[in-house]
Amino acid sequence: MLLDQDLASGAVLVLCFSIGLAITLVAVGVAASLSLRAVEKRSTWLSTVAARAPYFSGVLIVLVGLYTAWHGWSGQQAQLPRAAAMLLSPSPG
Repeated sequence: MLLDQDLASGAVLVLCFSIGLAITLVAVGVAASLSLRAVEKRSTWLSTVAARAPYFSGVLIVLVGLYTAWHGWSGQQAQLPRAAAMLLSPSPG
């Protein structure tokens, strides 16, 4: 019985958290959209920056991906001699 109550209360907590997160994200999105409209009316350079933002974001994502790949590759290369030594060493017993 106690397990069923824990499961039900856990499910309710996850549901409430998800609803709260959704409301928060929608509210932040609406606020950002309204503030962006207000700022665009006052300045012209923001629309230029906003038009170029996807290119900057794409370059940033590629750079992070290359760094992550390099980091993983160098980690694998550092582990390779130790793994080879473990495979070639005689097992005790």
